[in-house]
Formats: sequence, structure tokens, C-alpha cells
Amino acid sequence: MLPGFDSEVLLVACVCALSCALPGCFLFLARRTMQVEAVTHAVLLGVVGVFLLQGEASLLFLFGGALLSGSLALYGSSFLERHLRFYRSAATAIVFPALFALAVALLNTRMRNSHVDADAVLLGELAFVSLDRLHIGGVDLGPHALWKSLASLGLTTLLLCTSARDLTRMLFDPILAHVVGIRVSVIGFAFTACTCLAAVSAIDVVGSVLTLGLFALPAAAARLVTTRVRTLVVAALVVSLVGTSGGYALGLWLDVSLAGAIIVGMSLPFAGAIVVSLGHLRRGSSRSA
Repeated sequence: MLPGFDSEVLLVACVCALSCALPGCFLFLARRTMQVEAVTHAVLLGVVGVFLLQGEASLLFLFGGALLSGSLALYGSSFLERHLRFYRSAATAIVFPALFALAVALLNTRMRNSHVDADAVLLGELAFVSLDRLHIGGVDLGPHALWKSLASLGLTTLLLCTSARDLTRMLFDPILAHVVGIRVSVIGFAFTACTCLAAVSAIDVVGSVLTLGLFALPAAAARLVTTRVRTLVVAALVVSLVGTSGGYALGLWLDVSLAGAIIVGMSLPFAGAIVVSLGHLRRGSSRSA
């Protein structure tokens, strides 16, 4: 066994990666993955806002504030895109730097003596997640991060089990979804909430800088080897588990940042998928010739 191995830390990392990979598949297919970047950068504003309003806030309020600010970033970019005719990339590039800059300004001017640190939100620290534990009635139920990730994974799974077909239609063809009577606003809000919840829970694991990798890399790797949505989701979950486990072991072996090592671990299946995809393309071109 590798020195420093902690089964709880690995469990938190795996569950968190799964909770991000699941909505990440649909965001990737709908070309909306960069919206996760807006959420992760806007989270700091929610944390700062809660501390400004309440001082020493509980975990529930901090989580709610981060979730609210992440939702604000998504809806802000959607508003610019739909009503002001901005390109999606331009709308995202306008919203999340503005919210993040506001949070940093408030942090440096109004909260200099607080223990909220921008670096902690940006970079995270996976090795310490097992120290922040959930106690109910004197019973230790495990790390807070584990339960947040489980809640995100459970809600996203429930949404997909009940509305997978409607969600797919809404993401890929909103006009058709309206025509056939799908409740686009309800499903859209539920999916946005699941995405924000997954992104906020991932910040404890890899920080806001690397959270995008948990959403995009498994889906990108799976997309290179399959075109069927169900197969893609399963393949993305497998890539997520393999990459997280391998990256965690790599981080312990090299004694480097666990978060960065996990993203590197997920990049390896992606590189393998590129090789497999190129092999299929070459075989297809040789047969046609």
C-alpha cells in the first residue's frame, strides 16, 4: 500500500468525480461545458456574501450561498445569450470574470481578517477532506465532502432516471422540446441545480481551477469511442473512476498535488481514446480507398 493512502479520501474523490461526470456528459454533448467554468469561478462570491451577511456561517449556509452564486452565473450567461443575442462563449466570458472579480474585491477589502482564502477555493486540498466530518447526534457519519457529492450524484441520477429523454431533447433541440410540450423551464432548472451542486462539491476536492476537468475529460474520452448516449454515459463513468483511482495513486507515489494528479489520471484515458479513434479513422479511410 502506498504511504499516505486514505480510503476515505479516495472514496470522496471517486464519488465526486462520478457526480461531475454524469451531468458533464450532457453538457459536453450540448457544447455547454464552459458554463461549468462560470459556476466554479462564481462560487467564491457566494461564500464571501454569506460571510458578509452572517459572519461565521454554518456549512449549510456556505453551501447554499455558493449554489446561489453558481446558479446566478449560469442564468446570467443564458440571459445574455437568449435576450441580448450574445454568443455563448462571449456571454460566459463576461459573466464569470465579473462575479469572480467582485468576490476577490470584497475579500480583499471587507474580509481581510477572515479565514476565507481565495487560494483555498481555487486550488482545493483533497488530502484534508477527511478532517471536516459530519456529526449527527454524536455519531460520526464521515466527511462532509462525501455527503455533498453523494447528494449531487443521487439528485442527478434521479433526474436522469425520470426525465432523461426530455432532458436530451431540451439540450439538443429546445424548439422541438417546446413544441412537444416538455416543461423546459422545470427540467432546465433541475439540471442547472444538479450541475451547480456537482461543481460546488467538486471544489472541496480539486478546487475551482481544475473542476472543469472532472466534467469534461470523461465525456470527451467517451465521445471518441462511441456515439450512443447511453454507452457514452457508462463509458464516461468508467473513465472517471479509473482516472480518479489512478491519479490518486500517482499523486501519492510522486508526492505531488492529489487534485492535479487526478486530472492527469483522467487525461491518460482521454489520450488512449484519441489513439483508438485515430486507428478507427485510418482503417475506415483505407477500406474506402
